[in-house]
Amino acid sequence: MLCRYESRSAKDLFEDADSIVEEATKEAQRLVRKNRGEVRRIGGQLADIEKKVASVTRLLCGPDIDPAAKKAISRQLGRRT
Repeated sequence: MLCRYESRSAKDLFEDADSIVEEATKEAQRLVRKNRGEVRRIGGQLADIEKKVASVTRLLCGPDIDPAAKKAISRQLGRRT
């Protein structure tokens, strides 16, 4: 009797495999969409940071900036990382 029950449970599981795979596929697609949004958001943040770094780098390399100011900016950047 136990063997028939186990056999039936395994059979039911395999018969339900399509719905399990369908549900797992839907969940995976939902997570992919969510992660794409996160990738776009983080990409935008990185672009903003790169712009700021480029701007500060130009300032630090510029001949018009006082060497003491360059040192102060450099110290502040060091503290933020």
